Amino acid sequence: MSVTTIQINSLYEELMPLVESVARDGLPADSRLVYSGRNTVVAVHTDLGPINIKAFRVPHIINRVAYGLLRPSKAARSFNNAMRLLSLGIDTPEPVAYAEIRSAGLFGKSYYFSRHEEGVREVRDLARRPERDAMIAEIAALMARMHAAGVLFKDFSPGNLLYRTDAAGRRRYMLVDINRMSFGVHERDRQMAMFERLIHDEDLTAQLAREYCKASGIEPGSPEGERLIADARASYRAFWRRRRERPNP
Repeated sequence: MSVTTIQINSLYEELMPLVESVARDGLPADSRLVYSGRNTVVAVHTDLGPINIKAFRVPHIINRVAYGLLRPSKAARSFNNAMRLLSLGIDTPEPVAYAEIRSAGLFGKSYYFSRHEEGVREVRDLARRPERDAMIAEIAALMARMHAAGVLFKDFSPGNLLYRTDAAGRRRYMLVDINRMSFGVHERDRQMAMFERLIHDEDLTAQLAREYCKASGIEPGSPEGERLIADARASYRAFWRRRRERPNP
């Protein structure tokens, strides 16, 4: 016997038939593919505007038990984390709903629904951009705000930080793929993990750390600032060393 769990944002209750249909029948045939990989993301048109649906891969057997009994699924975490980020004033596409399907007590398919954002770009190839220095300062300010709020984004990478530029040239940043996130984190050693892989360049990572100091009210040349910058460099080096030493599949 299958059991379906659905939670929907009260602002989008009229989309409940869509959510129920996806939970029952899978992704709509008339959806547009946005991303295909480990998981699949499609976009659909609704009366409330375009909506993304992320279909998570069915997990391996251990997590089918764990998600069924012990901990929230990736879809549930994506929805709940998005609601919490927005309440803290940190941008992410607005959450619409999530749906989970269990069969015989085992976790199966799951879906996360969110607003589709048009005109956004990933923060990739930052080192080669003419606006690099300004973007590094802006991202550092975002990181400082996140850390002051106790937010630790464990997948803080170029593909998971998007931005849109308005007519006046101002950039608005938002986080995506947010199921791996912790709140209430204020330990500096844990926060350093967010310096690991956003920019694949150690000197620019140090520049990011200097701008982070400024945004946090820390003088970069002070002992505290110098320690923070050194810690950011060390975190960066450790991450890429692990990547190099990882055995090829």
